[in-house]
Amino acid sequence: MENTNTTSPGLLVSLRLSGKHVLVIGGNKEALSRVGHAFDAAAIVTVLAPSNTLCDGLREKYVGPGLVKHIDAAFEGVEDLYMDMDELDENDNPRTYHCVLGCLDEHADSLRIAECSRALRIPVNCADVPDLCDFYFVAVFKEGLVQVGVSTNGGGPRLAARLRTHIKDTLPARTGEAVAKIAHLRTRIKTAPAPPGVSIVSLVKKRMQWMSRLCDAWTFEQMAEMEEEDVLRLIGAYERGEQQPPVQIIKDPVGVSVSTVWFFGSLWFNILLYPVRVSFSLLSAAFPGLKTWTPPAISPNLPKKDAVEAIQIPKLEIDLISSGSTPVVVLVGAGPGNPNLLTLAALKQIHAADTIVTDTLVSPQILSLIPKHIPIVYVPKKEKGKSDAVQDLANEMCMTAITQQNRKRVVRLKGGDPFLFGRGGEELLFFRERGVHVEVVVGVSSVNGVLGSVGIPATFKGLSDSVLVLTARGENGAWPDVPSWGSGMRTTVIFMPIARMKGLSDLMISRGYPSDLPAAVIEKGTCQDQRVIKGTLSDIHEKIVTAAVISPALLVVGGVCSVLSEK
Repeated sequence: MENTNTTSPGLLVSLRLSGKHVLVIGGNKEALSRVGHAFDAAAIVTVLAPSNTLCDGLREKYVGPGLVKHIDAAFEGVEDLYMDMDELDENDNPRTYHCVLGCLDEHADSLRIAECSRALRIPVNCADVPDLCDFYFVAVFKEGLVQVGVSTNGGGPRLAARLRTHIKDTLPARTGEAVAKIAHLRTRIKTAPAPPGVSIVSLVKKRMQWMSRLCDAWTFEQMAEMEEEDVLRLIGAYERGEQQPPVQIIKDPVGVSVSTVWFFGSLWFNILLYPVRVSFSLLSAAFPGLKTWTPPAISPNLPKKDAVEAIQIPKLEIDLISSGSTPVVVLVGAGPGNPNLLTLAALKQIHAADTIVTDTLVSPQILSLIPKHIPIVYVPKKEKGKSDAVQDLANEMCMTAITQQNRKRVVRLKGGDPFLFGRGGEELLFFRERGVHVEVVVGVSSVNGVLGSVGIPATFKGLSDSVLVLTARGENGAWPDVPSWGSGMRTTVIFMPIARMKGLSDLMISRGYPSDLPAAVIEKGTCQDQRVIKGTLSDIHEKIVTAAVISPALLVVGGVCSVLSEK
């Protein structure tokens, strides 16, 4: 019968996940198995799945005891693959998970997980869909350091399990012990000090060849029976220059003593000789050029080119704002990110504060303007399904500063404007109900600040006479109520769109929006590293996945997206 399996055989390797972050998407029994494998490999595991979809085993064994992090939400898009938008890697990009394991039943969901993962270059495995996998799980047998894996490349997992059992039953006795003892000996041989004048690179190669001959000559039982004195004897045999390792272990107290003396004598000889060798090396390198040597010029301590450019703050009468005897919370809009868009009123409040409670969306450039003596309290990033809990925490942080730390002027610093998707109204009512006076300092909203910074007018005669502002995620995760397209004289701006981009596009098209309508996604608007991805309503979701766009970002839909573009 013709083999119709087009899946190419994979390269069997052992992936080291210790301390690496692994995202498991789904809560079924397959997810339970994947979590177990990752947890056994000492990975830091996060499970992304609604609570009501978690199987009993996953809930009781891992989620309940807190052994893994659980995000109570469904997978929606590429933004779910970032661990923390505020934690940057060595290339100043937000950190992604190191590995993604998809365990969803629907093929379309698995396809979406694979596409988003590959766009961010994250290795991905989708359960029971071999064609979407960058790697496969193998049937594994473990004994100490020994791992035996059998793979059928997704063709027959059950057969792989049978083969694994067969191999396990045919392994020599005490295999795990033997490997552990050889690993210990190999480390001791490899790290033993090199004699003077001998290259450590060439020496290590010779040592490993000697180790290979030992592994070929000894039985597994002999290797498993090695004790520390045998290790010292073998090291002594190697140091004496014996070309072949002993063929068996001889319990010889005299020989052990000789080996021990030889090993430690060689070690201390090289340690004591090292300063002399270094001194000769320095003298030989220094004296030939002594006549022409001149001290190097002392370079001024200049700031790095990529350092945040200092902002010259005009002399302000900031001291006019003084803290009275009555506590006050000031809701301050920090604008979309560029410090040049911070209002004078906001800057005065920042300098007059005795505590600042800030969101993670406030840019580092804005935070650098805060005087050193003012304590800063950071509100954790809002995760999917937990925004209300984080909001409550932010409110309590402000109250703690007032009631327990006796602060009189607490500035609640928020990105954009507090009253436009900033939950400023809720905070005002919260503090008012507790007898705390509240002041509000408006900020430049992303609707005008971000659009204007990239040359997109919010309105334009003949194209748009109104602006519709929506959020991609409403209360309890609700989708926005998008009105019908109607006359089309409208600019639609959507906050926090990244994780729901495909669904938002489909929703608007279903409401009569033309599929070829210009659309743009603006990432980190007004900041130095802002990006603009342009397309149409039908393809913008694909373009942002390819470009690996992350939050904060805005989606703008309408003819205004292209009206000022150079032809």
